[in-house]
Amino acid sequence: MKTARLITLTTDFGIRDSYISCMIGQIRQINPSAEIIHTSNLVGRQNILEGAFTLRNTLPFYPPATIHLVVVDPDVGGDRDAIAVFHHGQFFVAPDNGILTLALDTTEPEQMVSIQNPAYLSREISPVFHGRDVFSPAAAWLSAGVPMNLLGPGRTTMTDLRWSLPVYDKNRIIGQIIHIDHFGNAISNISRSFLENWAAGQPVQVSLSGWDPLPVSRTYSDVEPGDAVALIGSGGYLEVAVFHANAAGLFDIRPGSQIVVEKVQE
Repeated sequence: MKTARLITLTTDFGIRDSYISCMIGQIRQINPSAEIIHTSNLVGRQNILEGAFTLRNTLPFYPPATIHLVVVDPDVGGDRDAIAVFHHGQFFVAPDNGILTLALDTTEPEQMVSIQNPAYLSREISPVFHGRDVFSPAAAWLSAGVPMNLLGPGRTTMTDLRWSLPVYDKNRIIGQIIHIDHFGNAISNISRSFLENWAAGQPVQVSLSGWDPLPVSRTYSDVEPGDAVALIGSGGYLEVAVFHANAAGLFDIRPGSQIVVEKVQE
């Protein structure tokens, strides 16, 4: 494996408190040359699904041997494991709470260890801040070139969480909203490839509760400001939005809300 230098940081710690600064300080003490990029520290509190969605969308854009440090850890200090993973050319350091199975779409990555070796952890470990005392040192040592197998014993499977899948027949897809972004756009679990294969070139319309059916547009500005629009977002999933407004706020759309796609009968 190539020596890794770049570390990304995905957490639910926010930006008000000192948590992120402490984690960065730990990393810099171990490897002053480590480059750190903030994917997001504004993941919803203890929201594993949102953390996984945020991480998953970034993975295609990072170079090989990037280390993704992921701390959305509702059960910190409990019996969940701390793991380091190598998969598809990149490293991941995270709690074993399903966040990586969601992000990577697998329970069996190419290589995985439990993070247990005290030589690569903080001397004192707070039971309520493993982000600082367990995960950050492990990521830092990886970035300095320490082989992953030295962090602890190998293992083969991770905690299994899965995205809900659309339900469909020949005329209709019933999906779910799985993420609301910063703009209030509501992103579904219906991928472009799934939709295109199902529609087979036939026009479709998209609806949510209380909305008139919408065609699938190319971009937000295909409609007038204040109008609703359905389109394939930059992450490759069907979403609904309101041009120049917050769709989720206006229409009380939340993760779990139902979205329906129907073929237009010609």
